[in-house]
Amino acid sequence: MYSRNRLDIDWSDLALGIGYGLFARDGRAIERRLTSSWHPGTMAFSTVRAAWDALLAEMALPKGTKVLCTAVNIPDMFQILEHHGLVPVPVDLNPMSMAVEAENWRSVLTDDVGLVLVAHLLGTRNTLDVLFELCEQHGIPVIEDCAQAFDGLGYTGDPRSLATLFSFGPIKTRAALGGCIAIVRHDGLREGLATRVAQYPRQSRRGFLAKVAKYAVMKLLTLRPCYTLFVKICAWRGSSHDQVINGAVLGLKGDDYYKVLRTRPAVPLLAMLRRRIKQERHPGISKREKAGEALLELLPSDVPVLGKQAEHRTWWQFCIVSCDPQGLISHLRACGFDATDGSSRLAPVPAPEGLPDAEVMKSAMANVVYIPAYAQLGHSARLRLAQALGEAAELLADFSPQGMALPDFHSSEAQAS
Repeated sequence: MYSRNRLDIDWSDLALGIGYGLFARDGRAIERRLTSSWHPGTMAFSTVRAAWDALLAEMALPKGTKVLCTAVNIPDMFQILEHHGLVPVPVDLNPMSMAVEAENWRSVLTDDVGLVLVAHLLGTRNTLDVLFELCEQHGIPVIEDCAQAFDGLGYTGDPRSLATLFSFGPIKTRAALGGCIAIVRHDGLREGLATRVAQYPRQSRRGFLAKVAKYAVMKLLTLRPCYTLFVKICAWRGSSHDQVINGAVLGLKGDDYYKVLRTRPAVPLLAMLRRRIKQERHPGISKREKAGEALLELLPSDVPVLGKQAEHRTWWQFCIVSCDPQGLISHLRACGFDATDGSSRLAPVPAPEGLPDAEVMKSAMANVVYIPAYAQLGHSARLRLAQALGEAAELLADFSPQGMALPDFHSSEAQAS
């Protein structure tokens, strides 16, 4: 069976990770070299959530301020907003592009909004000209969550945003087994963040070494023979391999969430981040992009693939919306492809009382299936996967306005915006 995903980290990186865990010293010097190696506004955090929490604390928006959020993200991002006394307000997306339509931004950007959080999802990116034009008129700052959108050092986020957050967690592009690079474009805010984060305790060296060991095992399991055996062993033991995998790779753990969150990156993690940032040649991204495009070309045009009309696509995740997710997953697994509905913690943000939910993405995310589409799949396996999806046409959702009761995303007006 083909695993649902491949970790974007080499054995040489894992071996060096052990070396960093044992011998890396002088965290301040390593951090200085790291933060000077990409963008002048670069800062290092333990996670994107830690950066988000610190940003909100430093910005100190008045309690009850509305924060517009693209409708889908990991729930922690919305919970952290609420922890700071702010009100997350979802803005619906066009599932074809994974972008907010221009008219949506125009309808929700009002004077009682204090901040906008834009997440570029599933390896997609779209221009934000309308958003920034409106935010400039209202004096509203924008923060970009690019946790799923890193595609090399050439992209540092939109220069008009207050801050851009990139994740290098275990399942992300160019994984460093953790860590966040934040590009903060306001000098005063960056200085305040540095002072705040300097008071946090540092993550442990032992914890980093344990993470290296865990993901070495996970990487080994993604090899096809090992993965097939792993799935069979889980079935023999009466356990779900889905739960085993998701429990191992998803979520921030700890008895006191904010105590765990408010930590500085371990010294070996800083060294690993610097190594990964310095690796300017990274063919894996272009190979993954070509593999995703190749699979998309093999599928009928009406297959409901999230983000297939995005302006920029790197296929960090390849997602199909199904009218029967469990039926589609069972069919694909029977064909040798470990599809899942739990490869990510992405979920729609619930709307505050009195405001409408983001119904389009709420419906899409309730029925999404993550499909293996990475470059290591190979052409023949990709053909078999496309054939398997073609055989399950009745299990795929209808993206037409009649099928999902969605706005007409194919109209000329929507295309123009």
